[in-house]
Amino acid sequence: QKWEQRMLLMEKYKKGLSDFTRELTGHVATRWYRPPEVILLEKTYSSAIDIWGVGCIFGELLQAIKENVADHKKRKPLFQGNSCFPLSPTKIPKIIVGGMPCSPRDQLNTIISFQGTPNEDDLSFISDPDAISYISSFPSRVKQGITSICPQADQDAIDLLEKMLAINPYYRITAKEA
Repeated sequence: QKWEQRMLLMEKYKKGLSDFTRELTGHVATRWYRPPEVILLEKTYSSAIDIWGVGCIFGELLQAIKENVADHKKRKPLFQGNSCFPLSPTKIPKIIVGGMPCSPRDQLNTIISFQGTPNEDDLSFISDPDAISYISSFPSRVKQGITSICPQADQDAIDLLEKMLAINPYYRITAKEA
């Protein structure tokens, strides 16, 4: 049966559907690199989840440039959440967002704190009305931008990172475009 599934996938690929969607796996292990579509439990996803993860790592690499963050002890992951509702929620919620328990350092909260409040286009990929309600319940925030933590980063690097970390996976840059 696995062989038949693999052959079907190869047929889809050959027909030009190289970025076809896949069913969501049970769990993306590393919280700090989870894209919004995984956190919000979208049923299907594309290779855009990989671009998000690479963007998170690229952001860390930009911090490794001495001119950006001189003290190596201050370099950290971009989105260093300590819980991730609903995948790995906090045991002691500090706040309630959209009627759901949340931590100030919840992964989605951390992303929104950095990226700013998503607009309607950013949220257009979400298929579940409850997920839209949940993400819309977060307090309004202004985008910090990569220059807030990497002031000496090259403009091309900033542009690439912003495209890699687009909230909406349909607006995220592809590997081929990058």
